[in-house]
Amino acid sequence: MRDIWGGVAEELDLWAREKRVAQFWWRDDDAHNVSEQLKRMLAIARRFDVTVGLSVIPAKVQPRLAAALTRAREADILVHGFAHENHARAGQAKREFGGERRLQQCLDDLARGLDLMRSAFGERVLPV
Repeated sequence: MRDIWGGVAEELDLWAREKRVAQFWWRDDDAHNVSEQLKRMLAIARRFDVTVGLSVIPAKVQPRLAAALTRAREADILVHGFAHENHARAGQAKREFGGERRLQQCLDDLARGLDLMRSAFGERVLPV
């Protein structure tokens, strides 16, 4: 089996020899509930004292996720759309905003999503 991380490790070693520091953006996309993968991700983040971004779908967020993340200071909570539904016109790439929907519908969903997220997570929400 090929080591898929070998190239990354080699590059990071090269950077270290040159006294350079790599910066990463680590995020979980489409979060809405607690999963084993999310628990593992948060544990790794705690172990290495790094912050992960959790892109949470407002219309699908479960109370269990909100409760778990109140204790997870290693996670930044990001607004990820509204309901994660495709509204693209025929022939367009998938998209939640735009497509077949009017601008006001999109703006209303964005405002509702931010309200839902702030209700669940308070001021920890980053309106991204």
